[in-house]
Amino acid sequence: MNFFSILLLGMLTLSGCSNVSEHRNWEFIQQVGGLSIIGQDKNPNWLIIRGDVSGLKEFTQKPTWVSSVLAVKNVEKIVDENTIKIYVVTTVVSKKYPNSEIFGINITGVKEGTYKIQYLNPDNTVIDLKQIYIQR
Repeated sequence: MNFFSILLLGMLTLSGCSNVSEHRNWEFIQQVGGLSIIGQDKNPNWLIIRGDVSGLKEFTQKPTWVSSVLAVKNVEKIVDENTIKIYVVTTVVSKKYPNSEIFGINITGVKEGTYKIQYLNPDNTVIDLKQIYIQR
């Protein structure tokens, strides 16, 4: 490998890691296979959501983008009156964050009732996903 190749590889590596954690938009989620809102788990404090940021699995549509370097850092939620807004934060795969799969969110404290589940983009626009009923 010559000096130019090493320099280029180093620059690409640094530029790829410049934003280690990122709030992903809906377009990205669709590119990696989508997100499936299953519903409340047997544990009433858990809402089952399925997805995978690697792009290796299909949930609501066929993936068009694949990455082996991304992991899920967390899935965040914001609860308003009758809305639960969710969004995915990714990071680089590491010992601390080894998993690319999305399993769900903790809904402890969410009152019983019907909620609209929306995906919250970084620009604060939302995508309607599903309506669910939370039992307590």
